[in-house]
Amino acid sequence: MQTSLAHSDLPKLAENGLVEFDRRSKAVRYSRPPDLLDKMLRLCANFDDPAVEYR
Repeated sequence: MQTSLAHSDLPKLAENGLVEFDRRSKAVRYSRPPDLLDKMLRLCANFDDPAVEYR
C-alpha cells in the first residue's frame, strides 16, 4: 500500500495540483485545490448534508 501511495497515487495528485510531493524527502503538502475541484467539493458537501458548509 505504501509503495502504491509513493509511486502512483501521490505523483498523480501532485500532477493535478492537489498536493506537493517531494520524492526525495517523501514530504507531502496540501495545495489549494483548483477552482473546479473546489466547486465540486462544495457541491458534494451540500449534497451530502445541506447544513454542512465546505470551506
